[in-house]
Amino acid sequence: MPSGFSMNAALEQLTEKALGIWSIDSCGVTPSEASVPVLLHKDAYSHFHNVRVLLVSGFTGRVEDVELTLNLLDSYVKEYLQSNLLISAVPCVKMDQLSAGDEFAGDTDTYPPIDKYYDHQTDPESRYLWRWTSFMSPDLIIELAEGPYLSYEVNEAADYLSDYFDATLIGTDGSFIKEIGSAQPNGLGPIPGMKVTMPLEHVDQELAKIHGILSNTERISSSASQRILDTRSSRTPVEVAKLLASRYGNSLDPVVYTQGVAISGRLRLMSLTDDHTELDDIVNLVDPLKDLGKIFDDGTGTPNLAGLLWGDELSDLTGNKRYSDLIVQVANMYEYQGSGIPPKPSDPDYRTEDMFMNAAMLGRAFYISGDSYYLEMLIEFLLQSDVQQSSGLFWHSRTTPYYWGRGNGFAAMGFAEALTYIPRNNPAFDDLLQIHLKHLKALETVQRPSGMFSQVLDFPGSYEELTATCMIGYSIARGIRLGWLDRSFTTILQKCWKASLKRIEDDGAIVDGCIGTGVQTTTKEYLDRPAIHGFDDRSGSMAIWFATEMERLSISQR
Repeated sequence: MPSGFSMNAALEQLTEKALGIWSIDSCGVTPSEASVPVLLHKDAYSHFHNVRVLLVSGFTGRVEDVELTLNLLDSYVKEYLQSNLLISAVPCVKMDQLSAGDEFAGDTDTYPPIDKYYDHQTDPESRYLWRWTSFMSPDLIIELAEGPYLSYEVNEAADYLSDYFDATLIGTDGSFIKEIGSAQPNGLGPIPGMKVTMPLEHVDQELAKIHGILSNTERISSSASQRILDTRSSRTPVEVAKLLASRYGNSLDPVVYTQGVAISGRLRLMSLTDDHTELDDIVNLVDPLKDLGKIFDDGTGTPNLAGLLWGDELSDLTGNKRYSDLIVQVANMYEYQGSGIPPKPSDPDYRTEDMFMNAAMLGRAFYISGDSYYLEMLIEFLLQSDVQQSSGLFWHSRTTPYYWGRGNGFAAMGFAEALTYIPRNNPAFDDLLQIHLKHLKALETVQRPSGMFSQVLDFPGSYEELTATCMIGYSIARGIRLGWLDRSFTTILQKCWKASLKRIEDDGAIVDGCIGTGVQTTTKEYLDRPAIHGFDDRSGSMAIWFATEMERLSISQR
């Protein structure tokens, strides 16, 4: 590479030449907090026609490999940009090593990465690439490497291409290309892959060969991974809600919002399907909650209080007012502290979590009792929070200047819950709505091409996180259904929904939900919060609310 080389500048030049076909995205973060750039085709996530190919290179940060890949991309722009071969590329996985001019000295044959998503201290890139690639699910992955001799190697899933390319079966265990083509990567299916090693001067010749073979779409079909994603995406909101209800909302120990939202989701599903066969199970589950003085104490926080937000819905289904009375009792545990101070037990620094917890409980208390005291306390809290920035996004709290994904999810849900209960003729309704609209429009600008929202919204390459995506999607669906959002938000909503469906497995497990996260002190601490792939009450509860709200919206539009 020439002195002063900039990957971003090189990719920007390619995007300019490609006339809108490519955009620059990111698929990961390095140990030094550099983004791993992606040249993303505009139809990278549209797999119903053409052949989607992902080029990957720079697994050690070797300059020659990256130079080869950039040259091939330049040739593609000149010769094949309008063809049915849709190429996206990760030109360099190990950006830190490329920048330093020092190849990665660690073990690169570490696939599939087993744990430490995405907080591995020396090799987070392998985790990011492994997950991102599976959920992009191209039809074919090609690893490019520079070398003195030409060779083609295919993985097990791409063995059908071996005759066309005179390729051998790749034999390197633990390599990215081999492992992505076998078993069930990321809980999905294998993706065909091929490693091509060539001298730099062979770029034009081999690209012509690759194009000639792959552009025949009869030879290429969607990967097994993509077919599983398609199946997940075809599920209805009720089907998804049912599978989530079988796994979540079956416990209330401890009493906390992650359990309470899931119980509420189960009750909403019962109302939607008119199937009350499990109603007695929920009644028995919550029956011990008769004396809140024995459940909550001086150390109780708003997440615990919101564990009872299902009370009004259970009263509606059972006809027993006792459950909705619990919500009013909880609301009476809030202590008004005066203007400019959040009500106890809220965080004094106006954390976004409290926007949801307080709106859920105080809004419902007003709805149940008609007492405007609860409403006024909620409105003052939201209007005086001063956590939203000029961009429209929310910091985690007043003194925590990080755009945490779930923190913005809490803010979006908090305003959606508040607007649900505040009468339209209340002067504060329009004030809160304007804050909410500014927030949602800002969120639209940081939604990933996949439809997901990131762990850190303004940090390219931070992992795509499920709870934030479900929470933001829920807020939009609620607003469209109840009329304070217009149909212009339908696109962002549908992208949220389709992306969330792909990360909810058929047994209720989820992919990449951030663990419990308090206020952090650096961007890296947010980036390094572990992501759960498995069963997670927090993710499951937000997903079931999103699913039931999507069904309510669907019904309202029939």
